[in-house]
Amino acid sequence: MARIGSYPIDAVIQDKDAWIGTENTNRVTRQFTAKGIAEYIDTKNVGLVFVGATNLLPGKKGLVPAPLAGQEGMYLKGDLGGGWTTIPVYTLDVPAGTTNVNLINTDGAGAIINSFITLTGGTYLTSVHTSGSQITFNHDDTVRTDPAQPTPTPAPGATLDLVSAVASNATGHVTGVTTSTVTWPADSDTTYTIDVPNATTSINLAGSDGTNDPIAFTTVAGNNGMTISRTDANTLNFNSKWQINNVNQDGYVPKGQANANKFWATDGNGNPGWTFQPSQDQTLTSTGTTNASTGIVLSQNGGTVIVKGDGTTINASSNNTTNTITLAAINRVNTTYTLPVAAGAANTAVINLTDNSVL
Repeated sequence: MARIGSYPIDAVIQDKDAWIGTENTNRVTRQFTAKGIAEYIDTKNVGLVFVGATNLLPGKKGLVPAPLAGQEGMYLKGDLGGGWTTIPVYTLDVPAGTTNVNLINTDGAGAIINSFITLTGGTYLTSVHTSGSQITFNHDDTVRTDPAQPTPTPAPGATLDLVSAVASNATGHVTGVTTSTVTWPADSDTTYTIDVPNATTSINLAGSDGTNDPIAFTTVAGNNGMTISRTDANTLNFNSKWQINNVNQDGYVPKGQANANKFWATDGNGNPGWTFQPSQDQTLTSTGTTNASTGIVLSQNGGTVIVKGDGTTINASSNNTTNTITLAAINRVNTTYTLPVAAGAANTAVINLTDNSVL
């Protein structure tokens, strides 16, 4: 077996690191781990076995001695100076007549050391020691002065004081209220009526104070015969000729798309409508008193056809009683026409032109 010194030193000890030893009871060789040894030492009174073995060097670890009887509730100083030391007991106290909060502790030697904080009020706050360990903070009173308030009289034409401004300090406390006097408007007692003014087509809102607000009704171009008229102070009439189609009234003819083979006419009672024939039969009569005015007239203002001669060979006349028109030839007489010859001519000739009355 090699010498122990020939083995390198393990600088990092781990739980499973092991070494060989002998069991106490039967002297049998055994393997011991670092974790097992640590747990064994932890179960023993290390303070009794290793008193004074704690490493005091900065940054080093050491064993803490176990407290003895009566040392429970104590503490160890960092350099172990004095061993186990009594833990100070701290209390809070408010001395009489102050607003201080005192922190009182007793160190290991039994000396009393005071450390205190004074509580005082700030803006609008005052601290008071009321009793025992109690400190009370009271809010300071704020003085506010308001102007005298009149009795409100909200009647027409009267005045009324209203709040117009509120003053406050930097902490938001109200320090003053400003009021303004407001004059209540007078009651006009105006009443209104609606009428249709004379010679107008307007509806007018008439006030008892003499004001007038008219709304005019008018027609526009292409209004299909719409008319507006005034009947009296309370009545406006709106009328339209559109498809009235009553006896003796103007109106518009409805579209004839579905009545292509009909006529718009009136019946024997004068009622208009679409029909397959005119409402009255047409007649022909003679007219005229001279050749130029002789003709045939169609009833119901259907028109006139003039029938006349040329006034030279034929003449027309009308008997309007019997509705007869006569066309008669105009009688002619024989006429001698002389055709002169040129001046100085040796020969002359006479040609007789005879009118043939048969023609």
